[in-house]
Amino acid sequence: MHTEVAREAETHVDFLAPYFARIGNPEQISYDQALEISQNCTADFRQLLVDRINRIQQYVEEVIMTLLLVSAYHFFT
Repeated sequence: MHTEVAREAETHVDFLAPYFARIGNPEQISYDQALEISQNCTADFRQLLVDRINRIQQYVEEVIMTLLLVSAYHFFT
């Protein structure tokens, strides 16, 4: 049970910390600052997803090309 609690403590990550650091880690933030943090976080997350999608798409295209080359090789031999 103790190791489970320790593991949870180790895996806790504050995803908003970089966004608060950009504005100086204030104790309180205004509505406009909260909105800016929200928009920046959302934009970064969307970009992360786009980057992942692009990598997956590139991998799929590489696999398709490999399959086409292998099937062409077997077709002509």
